[in-house]
Amino acid sequence: NSHYWDAGLAGVALGESFDVPHFFTPHSLGVWKRNQTVGDPAELELLFNFRRRIADEREICRRSDLVLATTDDQRKLLDSSAYSLPRRKLRVIPPGYDDMRFFPVAASTRDMLRRRFQYAGPVLYALGRIAENKGYDLLVAAMPTIVSRRPDARLVLAVGASSPTPAERAAVSRLRQSAEELGVAEHIQFADHIADDELADRYRAADVFVLSSRYEPFGMTAVEAMACGTPTVVTNQGGLWRNLTWGRDALAVDPRDPEALGHTVLQIIEYGELARRLSRYGSEAVRKRFTWTAIAAQLLRVAGEHNA
Repeated sequence: NSHYWDAGLAGVALGESFDVPHFFTPHSLGVWKRNQTVGDPAELELLFNFRRRIADEREICRRSDLVLATTDDQRKLLDSSAYSLPRRKLRVIPPGYDDMRFFPVAASTRDMLRRRFQYAGPVLYALGRIAENKGYDLLVAAMPTIVSRRPDARLVLAVGASSPTPAERAAVSRLRQSAEELGVAEHIQFADHIADDELADRYRAADVFVLSSRYEPFGMTAVEAMACGTPTVVTNQGGLWRNLTWGRDALAVDPRDPEALGHTVLQIIEYGELARRLSRYGSEAVRKRFTWTAIAAQLLRVAGEHNA
């Protein structure tokens, strides 16, 4: 069972060498990323090698026994002329999270965590690798709208890498410069790499988690945050939001409209009943659908059907 493009190439070769079934989970697809990425096509081709990637993905799909899409949007793309994957070889199984690690805590524990992290006032939290598609610049651009009504609001951007590359350092510098130009620098904290054993507590201590991606195949960080009971805003430019009920499990917004993104975040900050509803039902929703146990059961069922 291989994941992503490069592992798929290895998985196909191993499956054929050992004469065992090979299942491929692409997570992200080259055609989708190419269509969503803004910029000069020639420069993007040099950077992402789309032609080679897409050709290899088509070959992996052709030679795999089953291809497991993570969302229905991804299934539709694999089923289209872009990949021409036969429906008999295609199933939808989302990623999963560890529910022994990510879960809600009592209000008293959350208060203790906020003191530990020195959080005061409404805290917005975003986490992930520093990349253009993650939309952190859009979240920074939403901050003037947020602080105009809640000057005590603070955004924690956990986008630091343990060993950042020059390109990653430059990307963070651009975010800092944008925050200065927008007059919200004092409201944004840039966090270094978050250790795994601290990640769940960081989710729990925040008032709102924001998945601001311009495009996002799924959105695992949002699932983890929701599992911890944190009210969450997700992008409607990806696969996760279609699995959630708006206003009950989470709020969805087009992050390419920073003002709308800001107002959506403000709804959670300013309306306690909404925040409590999202906290409760969001956690329940992901526990029903995305735990490792549930995902493993789906995978075993699909494997059994394939071998029958």
